[in-house]
Amino acid sequence: MRIAFYTDTYLPNIDGVVSQVIASKQELEKRKHYVHVFTPGTRKEKLKFQSPTVTYYEGVKFPLYPAYKLAIFPYSSILKCKETKIEIIHCHALATMSLASIASAKALNLPLIGTFHTMIPLAAHYLTENKQYQELLTNASWKAIKTLYKPFDVVTAPSKTISNLLKEHGVENVKVISNGINTHTFNSRNANAEREKSRRKLGVQKNEFVFLFVGRITEEKNVDVVVKAFNKINATYPNTKLLIVGDGPAFPQLKQLVGKMKAKKNITLVGQVNHSEMLGYYAACDWQVTASTFETQGLGILEGMACGKPCIGANALAIPETVKNNATGFLFPANDVEKCVEKMEAAIALKDNSKYKKMCRNAGTTGEKHSIQRTTIEWEKLYRSVL
Repeated sequence: MRIAFYTDTYLPNIDGVVSQVIASKQELEKRKHYVHVFTPGTRKEKLKFQSPTVTYYEGVKFPLYPAYKLAIFPYSSILKCKETKIEIIHCHALATMSLASIASAKALNLPLIGTFHTMIPLAAHYLTENKQYQELLTNASWKAIKTLYKPFDVVTAPSKTISNLLKEHGVENVKVISNGINTHTFNSRNANAEREKSRRKLGVQKNEFVFLFVGRITEEKNVDVVVKAFNKINATYPNTKLLIVGDGPAFPQLKQLVGKMKAKKNITLVGQVNHSEMLGYYAACDWQVTASTFETQGLGILEGMACGKPCIGANALAIPETVKNNATGFLFPANDVEKCVEKMEAAIALKDNSKYKKMCRNAGTTGEKHSIQRTTIEWEKLYRSVL
């Protein structure tokens, strides 16, 4: 099959959508399918990541999140789709590239599939601090999403939670398909083999207990909750460390917050790293922790689980689908610092006992269920059905 991916974010960005698009592209290509990516970018990015199967369209930076761009005129993708004999349009976007995908599908009479990745309706706080206006913007966002997806043959969601939300807001023909992770790289065997080397490289002492947060540093990820909870934990358990991997618009505020913490010497702001380096961070940690209330699935959580690392997570959106209390980790009420502290303390208390080892195995099994190989089989079935 010959498939076009339309996305609002791609390399050099590092986020869940980019990871999923790249992993799906690579796996589909292994299976002898052709995949072409259409995305916004700059001339510099076009030259650096030049590829015959990736087309960048000149874009302007999105003011509230400069790492993201809005393509100015991506509609020439219609000609490229015709030239490359595309058979299916698969849209991973909600902005200008989504409109281009609809135009291409309509002009060439091709099947159109959309995947909902990002909870845009929950991002109203970027535009206003007024709660009433935020509610109005959230409602307007859901109406816009319903309208946007009307021309699509099928809309996929990466979790049951998000599928249900889409249906509640009038989106039709919704199907659940996991985004998938690379379990050839991210697995317990590789993580165990890398553990000691990674901990030495990161300056972690043998008896130190490491918590890890992975994700974009944005307001809705609530990394401040994790930092405040760790600050309290570290006062009682001084041999603990917190690694924070990721970057984003809230990074300066996070850095300022960490600087005020008594535990600041035990908190490492790693920043953005190449995806190929992530195995070392998962290997080095004992537990993952996230307070995000924005996850449509949580690929970082799943990668860590595939490496055999349980997770402490906020009981919000899709997180409870993978973080199961006392099975693959612990849940705490969203934005509740004290309850997060309790769960971190419970994680430390388990240390290396049999329950912890069982939770590690459960986490590994959960991660494996979301392997890109398994999910690509589901994508192939869907593509064939719409064809």
